[in-house]
Amino acid sequence: MRLKNTIRIGLFSLVLFLCGMSGPALHAQTPPPIADDLSNVIWLDADVSSWKQTANLRCVTISSSHITLDYDKARVWPENLNANPWIFVYRNNNWYAATWEWLRFGQTVKGLYAVNGDHIKKDPLTTFTPRTGELYGFMVSGTARNHVSPNVRERSNIVMLNWKVPSTNFAAAAPAHLGPNLLLLDKRFK
Repeated sequence: MRLKNTIRIGLFSLVLFLCGMSGPALHAQTPPPIADDLSNVIWLDADVSSWKQTANLRCVTISSSHITLDYDKARVWPENLNANPWIFVYRNNNWYAATWEWLRFGQTVKGLYAVNGDHIKKDPLTTFTPRTGELYGFMVSGTARNHVSPNVRERSNIVMLNWKVPSTNFAAAAPAHLGPNLLLLDKRFK
């Protein structure tokens, strides 16, 4: 595999594959990296920065109607409401982290419509709508939304994704053989 661009984003970096993205769109508004210790994040729901990173968010896949968060604790954490998906949004020179939905036991897919301010319901992201070309982070944690007691104090790594709702699927993925601390942009998917 020949790689054109390499970007490190701390401990939470992963291999990122993009389909249909051009180079200039990716670098147009690149925000600063999220700190390894998450100290530059403003938490709109529970601050989970001290929770152990036990889950592996292997892949975030977006289709024209759904988002899939392929994480390895979907059938491990306690049943019923077992997780919250998070989005990291860079606004006004700050990274904001907010949950945007609930995940049931075994669930990894949500409607794409849920990734917006109507589901975040917290200022300053109440009017948030993902924009093509912007970089967002995604994470999954035990329940942390709306002051609910956590079922587990565990979370996943963060997967950074350049937003583009395609007519076909594309994915931000971390192949296990490449390890969790590298963000690579694969030229084959441009």
